[in-house]
Formats: sequence, C-alpha cells, structure tokens
Amino acid sequence: MVSSQIKPDHRTLHGHDRLSNVVKCLSESCPWTQSIPPKTMMKYLQSEVLEFESELDLLPGDAGACADDTDSSSTTTGGIGSRHTNLDAMVSELGDILFDALMLESSVRRKYGLR
Repeated sequence: MVSSQIKPDHRTLHGHDRLSNVVKCLSESCPWTQSIPPKTMMKYLQSEVLEFESELDLLPGDAGACADDTDSSSTTTGGIGSRHTNLDAMVSELGDILFDALMLESSVRRKYGLR
C-alpha cells in the first residue's frame, strides 16, 4: 500500500510540509508521475501560471490591471461576491502553481540525478 511508504503520514502534516510529502510520495511511488519529463511538467506549470493571470485580470481596479492598461474601470464589473470568487480562484491557482513547481523540481532531480 502506497500510504504505508510515506513517513510521516501526510495526513498529520500541514501546509508546505504536507504538500512536500505528497509530492515526494507521488514522485517515489506513482509510475505516471515518474514518467513525466521536465519539459512536460514545465508546460503544466506554464498553463497554471496563465490560468492565474486570467484570474488576476478579472479583479476590479488596479489589483488586476496589467501595466499597459490605461482604463481599469472596464474591469470593475460584478460586486463583492464576484471579487471573493475571483480571489478564491486565484488562491486555488496559486496552489496549483506551487504543486506543479514542486513536481517540476522532482522531475528535474530524478532526470539529472540531483539530490
């Protein structure tokens, strides 16, 4: 059983420690994860960054405005509820970025024999 190979049990960990342990478990015991080359993992990471950028652009006002935007008033549609939805989506995308970055690190370490 895969979970018995994880020390400590990832369910008792929190935050970064938990995520790092899950990535370690996947990297060590999941054949599909082990088969992912760094360039493929990089594409997944880039995709998540683009999704985050899309969520950031939905925020009203300067919070989501790109440097070349001159009129941020066009992005102020929706009320507080939509803002919270966008913020929740942004947090979710940031989690995906962090996960994919750690998976990329693992893929690079595996491919090039780094410790």
